[in-house]
Amino acid sequence: RSAAMEARTVMPEDLFPIDVIAWCTKDILTHAKLEEKDRLEMIVNLFNVLALCEGGDISPRDKEILERRRYEFSVLLDDEVLREESLAALKKLGSTAGIYLHAVHLAHGLPIAEKAVTPEHLKNYNAAVIYLEENYETIVQDGKCLYLYLRYWWNLNSRLPFFPSERTAIPFKKAQWTKALDILETLFTLDIEFTTPSLLYLQAICKWHLGYYDDAENLWRELERISDKVTGRRRVLKTYIASDENGRPLKFNGTVGFVSDDETKGEVFVEGVRRRVKFFPRDFRVENIKRDEQLSNFHIAFNYIAPTADPAHHYSPIKRADNE
Repeated sequence: RSAAMEARTVMPEDLFPIDVIAWCTKDILTHAKLEEKDRLEMIVNLFNVLALCEGGDISPRDKEILERRRYEFSVLLDDEVLREESLAALKKLGSTAGIYLHAVHLAHGLPIAEKAVTPEHLKNYNAAVIYLEENYETIVQDGKCLYLYLRYWWNLNSRLPFFPSERTAIPFKKAQWTKALDILETLFTLDIEFTTPSLLYLQAICKWHLGYYDDAENLWRELERISDKVTGRRRVLKTYIASDENGRPLKFNGTVGFVSDDETKGEVFVEGVRRRVKFFPRDFRVENIKRDEQLSNFHIAFNYIAPTADPAHHYSPIKRADNE
C-alpha cells in the first residue's frame, strides 16, 4: 500500500497504483481468513485512499474505474455488518473503523467529490456530521475519520462539492474558515498521506480568507514548487475566488505595479489586502496598460500557483443545494 501511494504522488494523474491497492485488497478480503475487525479496517483504509484520489486530473475512463471500485467495496458493507452491535464491538476493541463505517451508513454513501450536492445529500450528511461530532474526541486522533468528517462537513456547510467547478465562491463565515483550517492542519500532523497538493491548496485559501496573507503566500510558493506533480488543467484551474459569508465574490481595486514588455503578465497592488498579486492584462481587455494605472472591481481567484486578479466578467454564479 505504501509503495503504491508513493507511486501515486509521482504520477497523480495515473490511477494504476490505486487500482493495484484496490484489487489486492479485494483479493485479501475474498481469500484470506480475517477477523471482522481487520476486514473492516481494510475496507476503511481503501475508502480513504479512494477519497484522497478524487479531484485530480484523471481521465474519464479512470474516473469510471474509481467509481466502480467505490461501489464494489460499498456492497461489502451489508446491513449485518453495520448493525449497532457490530459497530459497538469494534469501538470496544479500540477500532475507529466502526465510527467511520457508521458515518458512511448514515450518509448513505461516501461523500461526493464533483457532482452537485442535493437536498437529500444535505439531510444525510447532516446526520453523519452530527454523529461524527458526537465522537469528535476520538476521530480527531484518526486521520481517516477526520478526513471523512471534513468532506461531509464541507459539503454540508458550503452546499457545494468538495472539488467544484471553476471560480467558486464559498459562503463561509470567519468561524467556518477557522474550523476548516484547524481540521486541515490537524490532518497534516496525523499522517503525511494527507499532505496532498489539493489539501495544501485548501489550507492556503483558508489562510487567505482569515487574513494570514504571509502564511498563505508561503504555502503558494510551496505549492508552485510541488505542483509540477499536478499535471493538466487542475494546476492552473482557478477553482475558488475570494468570497464573503453569503457566497458572493469580493470586489477589489488596485494599482498596476508591473507589466512585462510583451504585456502578457503583470502585478497589481490590491487595496484592502495590501498585497501584490499577479494579473494577465489581456484578461482585462485593456490595451497598452501601464504601471500606476488603476484596475477596478476585479475578483481574486486562486489556482495551485498563486492568487490572481481576475476580471469580474469571468464569474458565473454556481447553484447551491437548498437546505430542505
